[in-house]
Formats: sequence, structure tokens, C-alpha cells
Amino acid sequence: MSELVSAIRQITKSMITNEMLLGKVTKFNSGDWTINVELNTGAKVEEVAVRSVLNSETSGLFVEPKVGSYVLCSTTDGKLENLKVILFSEIENIELMPAKKMKLRGDNFGGLVKLQELENNLNALKQYVEAMNAALPNAFNAILPVAPAPFVASGAAGAGTYSGAMAGKVINFQDMENKNVLHG
Repeated sequence: MSELVSAIRQITKSMITNEMLLGKVTKFNSGDWTINVELNTGAKVEEVAVRSVLNSETSGLFVEPKVGSYVLCSTTDGKLENLKVILFSEIENIELMPAKKMKLRGDNFGGLVKLQELENNLNALKQYVEAMNAALPNAFNAILPVAPAPFVASGAAGAGTYSGAMAGKVINFQDMENKNVLHG
């Protein structure tokens, strides 16, 4: 099998040419994820692909280079209209769409939190705690008419002690979203 692979490589090696050109990004086209480039040869090329997957779907890794930065472009057929970006000097934005699974620096921390789901769960917990907090003073007053020794803080005294301890306590959630890392 390795002889066959070697023979195929030898035959196709002469067919694949590779030309690399340095270029300056002059415009980013967000609609089709292409850029306009002014090459070091002086040529200006439009619609240079910056997508990792060239298909009819919107999938793969999408890199938006910073306008004014430099990119290294390559073509396998020598035609400028088939130029693709292979290296970036500065990146403005990166998107991955759609991927079945993605790892950001490994998987030790599990998955990213769905912010809306987290907010809904925390708000439900907050409402539960607030309802319990509102009900407790009345519960103190409803304890047995003669409380055993462990419940000496029952009744009006217990309600007052509890209300005093809870005065000024509120549940607030800070902005938990890192707007630089988005998912969905």
C-alpha cells in the first residue's frame, strides 16, 4: 500500500504548485467572509477567502482580519482569483459556525454556560428565597403557644430577631456575561 501512495504522490507532486504572496487588508466583506487585499506585487485582489471551509453552507472557522493588517495568501493553481488567506498578522474577530463540538483550551471546566438559562435559574432561586424570607416572620408567630427550650426565639421575639438580621440583605446578580466570548 505504501508503494501505491508513494507513486500517487510522485505523480501529483508536479501538478500542485504553490505560490505565496504577502498582502495588506484594505476591506473586510462580512456578507461573504472575504477581504480585499493589496498584494506586495502591487496587484489588488477582491474577494479573497478567509473561511477555513469553502462550501455552500455557512460552516467552518471564520476569521476577520483587521483592516490595515497583513496577510499571507496562497494559491495552488497560480490564479489570483483563487487566492486564500493562510496566515494573519492581526485578527479582529473569530467565529466558528456551526460546530458539533468545540473546545476552548481543553475540556477541564466543562461546557460554557448558557447565560439566559443561568439567569432564569438564578431568578427562580431568588424568588424562592425571597418568598421564604417573607414567610418566616409569620411562621415564627405560628409556632406552638408554649415553645420548648430550643425554640426560645419563637413568636414575636423570633420574628423581630430574624427581621433585624435580614434587614438590608438583598439578592443581586451582577452582569455575568463576557461579551468577548460568545456562543449559541
